[in-house]
Amino acid sequence: MRHVLYGILRSEADTAGRVSALAAGPPLRLICNGDLGAAVSLMPDAAAGPPAPKVHAQIVQSLHDVCAVLPMRHGISFDSEAEVSGILREHGGLFRRTLDELQGCGEMGVRAICRATTVSPPCTSAAQAALSPARAYLAARQSRYAAQDAACKEASEFAERIERAFQGLFARRKTESLFFPDHPILSLHFLVRRNETELFRDAFRRLEQRAPEKLLLTGPWPPYNFVSAENLVPSHTF
Repeated sequence: MRHVLYGILRSEADTAGRVSALAAGPPLRLICNGDLGAAVSLMPDAAAGPPAPKVHAQIVQSLHDVCAVLPMRHGISFDSEAEVSGILREHGGLFRRTLDELQGCGEMGVRAICRATTVSPPCTSAAQAALSPARAYLAARQSRYAAQDAACKEASEFAERIERAFQGLFARRKTESLFFPDHPILSLHFLVRRNETELFRDAFRRLEQRAPEKLLLTGPWPPYNFVSAENLVPSHTF
């Protein structure tokens, strides 16, 4: 019987009852080893695969709503309770340190669609037409890379402005960038103390009023971007 893993948490006195009472998804149970617990569901038919990604996300969110949790990626599973307990025992120190870092925090996300960056071509159209095919190819590549460099610089500067808008309201921050030709997109992830979530939202509204870029605020979510499940738990998948 497969044990599908959703998250690692502290096995405090009332945690097992709160986990088993969660309404989202299949019934959960807590496998404990000392002060750590693993929230799992049992899959009698391994061939059927794990719950759908949306169901998995709902379960992790429900866990996050009641306690600090290290969210696991979709599809991690084990053959037995002994294997799950062994993971808790083997990686207990890392689990505890990470849970301490995440205690009382959630993840807020800010997505920004940046303004397009225009870079002058290295030569005029007429001059470019006079170039050999090889030189024209190199000139086009030079122009493209110059545009990418300019977009990276602009995105980095804007990320710094966003970070300053939330100064003092987050413990950690991660940034991801997607560089489309006409609209670079920034995704910033902030680890925010739960009792400061509304202050973070207020700061976002002030930023939104003065920033020319299109902004979107999401969260609070479980801290997916501040936990690397692959580093925390070996890859046991369906």
